[in-house]
Amino acid sequence: MIFLVYAALATRGSAGYEATTATAPGSSIATREKNHGYREVVGRIVAQGIGNFPNFRTIPEYNHIVSLMSQDQGRHLLETAAAVDKTLIASDTFVRAAADHARLGGGPVVPLRGIRVPSTTWRYVRVYADLRALFGMESDFDTNVAEVGVGYGAQCDIVQRIGAMLAPFGTPARARRYTLCDLPEVEALAEQYIRAISGSSATDLSLGKLNSNPNSTTSCASASGDYSLFISNYAFSELTSAVQQIYWDEVISCSRRGYVTMNAYNGMSTTDFVAKLRESGRHDATIMDSYPQAVCPGRNVSTAVVVWGVETDRVDRVEAAALSTAALKSKQAKKEQECRQIAARWCRESKTMHSRKHFAVWCDYHKTISARQWRDRDRTNKQTNK
Repeated sequence: MIFLVYAALATRGSAGYEATTATAPGSSIATREKNHGYREVVGRIVAQGIGNFPNFRTIPEYNHIVSLMSQDQGRHLLETAAAVDKTLIASDTFVRAAADHARLGGGPVVPLRGIRVPSTTWRYVRVYADLRALFGMESDFDTNVAEVGVGYGAQCDIVQRIGAMLAPFGTPARARRYTLCDLPEVEALAEQYIRAISGSSATDLSLGKLNSNPNSTTSCASASGDYSLFISNYAFSELTSAVQQIYWDEVISCSRRGYVTMNAYNGMSTTDFVAKLRESGRHDATIMDSYPQAVCPGRNVSTAVVVWGVETDRVDRVEAAALSTAALKSKQAKKEQECRQIAARWCRESKTMHSRKHFAVWCDYHKTISARQWRDRDRTNKQTNK
């Protein structure tokens, strides 16, 4: 399983931010006692300077939480990104800028046209390809972004700085606000990383840090709180319900669009999140499959991308594009076969091993539906209820 980044933190009181259960042990994967090494490593990097850790992505305690993509995973992500947004991947300007991420962090690379790009960077490029295809390059989706679970800041850099390069007559990077929402030390690491790889001075980029510097950060509680986009790559779904509610109040409730990759590891389920969004007025909230499939869903559409602020027809097109080539279809079929085999084994173990009785959910794997099937049923239900 791939768990990319993990958030946690604070809520607004009458005098700034105060610690809550969001910082308590177990509030997120990163704050569990068994993962204390992650926070220790991040703190050390921040204190000593990220430049002193040229291969920080390969440190075991670090990539136990912020996963390092293999070359094979990177190639697949590049393939799907190209299928979703050919213009993006065809841009040498974009690819050369993405290669800035090879300057720091270490780990495997997947070159494109002779340009070395870290495998994990292709994950964030794939997300950006989806965003452009879903919300439209002509829209303002990337002008005021908030991200929960920021890793080392790569998604921020792809959206804010590199995205601005592709829109020379649009909003420049320094005018594109990006709010980092994570543990304070993780927010600090992300800022160091972004400035190190881009050579940015303190005034070049508009970065907000929700938890470590709340007074300079826009939130829903402020008069100007209005995010153009909310992003989270797995992190939001791996928080406890209490912490999810904090971020709902502070960020999601005033985000006009959203792209949230869920694995229902903790807190509310994927479909419950969609229901909550719709109850709040985001009636177009829906579910999209994320390819390449990283994990096998133990429940219907438990691992999927929740999106809102976009027409369903666009969701259909983006999802279909991610499987638009024979090679991509073959890889997905192979993954599905692997999932069926895993489900069968875990179902058997649930019946023979007392410690794995909870694996019984896998006995119903054959009943699992795709996000496209879910959307089709949802359309039918909406038409029936008109």
